[in-house]
Amino acid sequence: MILAAIDYWNFRTARGRYSFHAKQGRMSSAWDGWFPEQLVRLLKPGDVIFVRGGNWIGSWLIMYLTSSWVSHVAIYVGSGQVIHATNQGVVVDPLQSLVSNERDGVLPFMLPLSDKERVAMVDHQM
Repeated sequence: MILAAIDYWNFRTARGRYSFHAKQGRMSSAWDGWFPEQLVRLLKPGDVIFVRGGNWIGSWLIMYLTSSWVSHVAIYVGSGQVIHATNQGVVVDPLQSLVSNERDGVLPFMLPLSDKERVAMVDHQM
């Protein structure tokens, strides 16, 4: 319990493994706090976006319990929108809603799918 409390303190103060200087793993390539416009132009419906939450206790808990750098996942549906699960259920939100502060990180995974497969995937989710 004490180790968890220390880890949460480090998360809140951006120290240790949560520091911007201590990036590790795949999320070390994440964009912190924003989506570059050139990246948004490359996204296609069906692409998966991994999110590292930086400010919410739930994000820390997910990362802590799974020993992961990812606390949330969304699917790009096109037109600057993503579909993802929230406390209110599954919703479609603007892409920028995934990065509410500079401590949030996002890393897209562009799936090697045909356009037909992408449309079928997104239509199935809606």
